[in-house]
Amino acid sequence: MNDNTAYNKGIIGENKALNYLNGLGMQHLQSRYKTRYGEIDLIMQQGDTIVFVEVKYRKKGLEGDGLYAVTKQKQNKFSLAAQQYIQENNLQCFVRIDVIEIIGDKINHIQNAF
Repeated sequence: MNDNTAYNKGIIGENKALNYLNGLGMQHLQSRYKTRYGEIDLIMQQGDTIVFVEVKYRKKGLEGDGLYAVTKQKQNKFSLAAQQYIQENNLQCFVRIDVIEIIGDKINHIQNAF
């Protein structure tokens, strides 16, 4: 397997995002939560809020390039996956969906993205 695969790029981006979020004091709950609707890259906890995180990583490009990849269809599937996690874990808490775009070493964190 080539080190330059999309999977490996995704892992690099998720690790950068995880380090960034840990630096904000968030607690890591799970990575790469898979459902029939798709995958949630990171699930974090910030106080009494569960934060579902979509990570978009690009080695280079323009700010916003990764955000355009989070289409309305992707948002709907992501929301369904988050609902499944909440139901499976019988959670009654605040929730938030964030998108983290990483271009090179620059991090753009959008809270309550959708």
